[in-house]
Amino acid sequence: MELEIRLANQGHAEILAKLGRKLFGETFSEDNTPDNMEKYLEESYNVEKQTKELNDPSYTTLIVFDKNEPIAFSQIVETEDVYDFIPDKQAIELKRIYVDKRYIGKGVGKALIIKSLEEMKKKQKETVWLGVWENNHNALNFYKKFGFEIVGDHIFKLGEQEDRDLVMTKRL
Repeated sequence: MELEIRLANQGHAEILAKLGRKLFGETFSEDNTPDNMEKYLEESYNVEKQTKELNDPSYTTLIVFDKNEPIAFSQIVETEDVYDFIPDKQAIELKRIYVDKRYIGKGVGKALIIKSLEEMKKKQKETVWLGVWENNHNALNFYKKFGFEIVGDHIFKLGEQEDRDLVMTKRL
C-alpha cells in the first residue's frame, strides 16, 4: 500500500460523492431496504451536496488514497448544534469516517482517525463527538480503542427508517 491522506478541496466533490455512496452502501446496505438506502445516498452523496460541504468553512474533509485510488474519507464539522448531554458546547463533530471494506484491518482507519484528531486539535477544540449505529459493533470497538466513550444516543434517519445511534465523545 502507498497511502496518502489529502485535505479535500472543491475539485474532489465528484470523488467524494462516488466514494461516499460506495462506502456507506457497503457498510449498511444489508441492514436497510433498497428504497431507504437509495433515498439516503441520493440526499447525502450527490455532487451538489459534496460541493456545498467542501465550500463550507465549518467542514474539513480528508481523503485517503492508495496509489491515487480513493479508499477512505472522514468529515469533521465545527457546529454549534451539540447535544445537551455533551458538556463541552464547543465540541467538534467527527461526522463521517468510512473505509473501503478491502482495507479494513490494514491500518487505514487508524491512520485516518489519527489524522482527523490532529486536524481537530489544530482547531483548538477540546472534545470530539460522533454518532455510531448501535449495531455497528466493529465501529464501536474501533472508537473505544481510541478512547471514545458512550455519553448518550440520538435518532439517525435513513430514508423512512429511524435507527438509534450511540453518541460517543473523547477529550482531545
